[in-house]
Amino acid sequence: MLALARAQDRPVHGRPAVLADSAAVAFRRADLFRYSAKWWAYLVPPVQNPVLGDAARRLWLDAGVGGGMLEQQVSLGWGIVALGLVAAFRWLARDRQPAALVNVPILAAIAAAALLCSLSPERRIGPFTILRPSGLLYGLLPMFRAYARFGVIVQLMAALLAGIGADWLLRAGTRRGRIACAALLLLAVGEYAVWPPSLWRDVLPTAAHRWVARQPAGLRVLDCARPTPAERSVPWLTGRQLVPAGGEFEDCTQPQLPGKLAAAGFTHLLVRRETSTGRWFASHPAPEGLRLLEHFGDSEVFAVAAPPPSLPGKTP
Repeated sequence: MLALARAQDRPVHGRPAVLADSAAVAFRRADLFRYSAKWWAYLVPPVQNPVLGDAARRLWLDAGVGGGMLEQQVSLGWGIVALGLVAAFRWLARDRQPAALVNVPILAAIAAAALLCSLSPERRIGPFTILRPSGLLYGLLPMFRAYARFGVIVQLMAALLAGIGADWLLRAGTRRGRIACAALLLLAVGEYAVWPPSLWRDVLPTAAHRWVARQPAGLRVLDCARPTPAERSVPWLTGRQLVPAGGEFEDCTQPQLPGKLAAAGFTHLLVRRETSTGRWFASHPAPEGLRLLEHFGDSEVFAVAAPPPSLPGKTP
């Protein structure tokens, strides 16, 4: 990713080396298996579904999919699939109404091609290895790995086919056809329904960070953990009251830390329990000059009670 980001900083004509050597921005071939879709994923409901979401999440976890779950969710919905099959069957029956039925073959062909492209590079069946389109495309475009995103095209084509199927059921003019159309549309609505709270996630690492974010302005808190790329926005989210470890405060177990914190203007110290610093604080009494203020399951907040060290030659 770093190589790709650097390559994007300049115009293409200024990067002949990148054009000559595509491996410079290539992902590992093994990543394609993680970020490609599974064929049965198109029939699994989203994990945010209020009724079937928990069952879908357990299914994904049982299949060993965790970090790449976002890419894997390419659900079409059984209602959409059923309406699309209605359109396909009416085209096979050479029905001429509605006129949109003439588009069924091309829509189905595009959907099938996109589905194949969304799958993993290869599939092994016994002694045979079947190479799929993504395996061929990787040789031409090694900088692209998220082949599951072809699922967007599959979903679009499926939605168009479903619309044609629903139109035919309504035009059929029979009571049974209208009931079937309404039932399948309601099923699709239920499958695409989302429980709003399931769409958000807390971007603050621990409960102590949330505590800091709730405090009024005026704190200066040292977080005893080095910043990661995923946490670059945490200081901003806490109102610029949080300072990551680094420099003079690289090690929060160093001697005379409370006095140094006070001299630097820090009012609090944040310790994450699942770190080496957190384990040290759990097995030792708090240094003199630090007072435990808040205790959470994953973190602790200490108040800096030590007075700032006096300057040489001056009385405190």
